[in-house]
Amino acid sequence: MGVKMSKARFDGRIVSLEEYRKSMKGQLRCIYCGTPITHVSGHTKSVGDREVWVKSYFRLLNKENPHNEGCEYITSNFVKKIFAKVSDTDLMTKKGDKYIARLHIVMEEVVEKDKWNGIKGGKKGRTDKKPTKKYIRNGEKPAYLQTMKKIVNLKERLDNDKELKDLVVLQIYNDFKKAYDEIKWKNFYVDYNVKQYEYIYKLLKNNKVYHPICFAGDIKEVKKIQDKDLYVIKYYSIKKAEGEYISLSIMTKSRDVYEYAEGLIDKKIVAYGCGHYIGNVNNTKKDGKDIKYYNFSTYVNVKEQLFVLE
Repeated sequence: MGVKMSKARFDGRIVSLEEYRKSMKGQLRCIYCGTPITHVSGHTKSVGDREVWVKSYFRLLNKENPHNEGCEYITSNFVKKIFAKVSDTDLMTKKGDKYIARLHIVMEEVVEKDKWNGIKGGKKGRTDKKPTKKYIRNGEKPAYLQTMKKIVNLKERLDNDKELKDLVVLQIYNDFKKAYDEIKWKNFYVDYNVKQYEYIYKLLKNNKVYHPICFAGDIKEVKKIQDKDLYVIKYYSIKKAEGEYISLSIMTKSRDVYEYAEGLIDKKIVAYGCGHYIGNVNNTKKDGKDIKYYNFSTYVNVKEQLFVLE
C-alpha cells in the first residue's frame, strides 16, 4: 500500500525506525499529510535456499485512509519530483499522464555507434549485436544514472509497484526503425527472486535482449580474474531446484568499480547492466551431491551503475 516510509510522526515529533517502540502503535502519522500509518517489523524471507533480511518500515494503516493529495509519499508525486529535476528530454519526458524514461547504454568512453562491436564475452546468448542502442555521453552519465537510481529506489520502496509501472514507460531508441521501442518493466528490472531470475535467464538465452537491465541482488564476492584486465562481482546464486542454481556475475574492466564493490559485500544493490550474455552451465559436486550452475553475466563500466538501495 504505497511507498514504504522511514520516518513517522508521533506525539508531535518525528521518529525514525530505530526510535520506534511498540508503545507507539496506533498513534503514528505520516510526517507530511498526517494520515494514520503503522510499523512493519524487519523479517527474513526465503530466496532459493537463502534467508534474506527485509528491513523494517512504516506503511499506510489501511487502504481506507490513503495519503492526502499533494503528499510526497504518493507514487505519482514521487515521480513528478524526479521528472522536475531532469532538464534533458532525451533522458526523460512526459506525454499526457505518462512519464517516459529513456534507456541508454553506458559506455566507458564516448564511441561512435558504427564502431560499437559489443562487449567481449561468451558467444552463446550474446545480446549486444543489434545496432539498436542509444549511448550516453560521458558528461551526461552522473545525471542520467542518478535519475535511473531514483526510479529504481522508488520501485524498491513500493509495497505494490503496479502504479509505478503504469506511470513510467520505458523506451530505447531503435536505429533500424528510427523510432523508440517500448521495453516491458519485467524485461528491464529483475528482482532478487527465483521467478524473475529464471525469466530473464530464458530471455537472454533466446538472444532477445539488447537494452540495459537492472539486476537486484546481494553481493557475495568481488575478485580479479587472473592474467586478465577484468574483474567480477558475484551475487549469491539463487536455488531454482534441488541441485540447480542460477548464478549472475557482473563484469567490469574498471578498477574503480572493483574497489567500490569491495565495500558492498553482503549488501543488496541493483546493477544497471549494459551488454549481457549466457555463460556455460557448470557441473560440480558439493558434499557428495551433483550441483549444476546456470551462469550468465552483465557488464558495468562505471561505479555509478551500482545502485546501493536506500
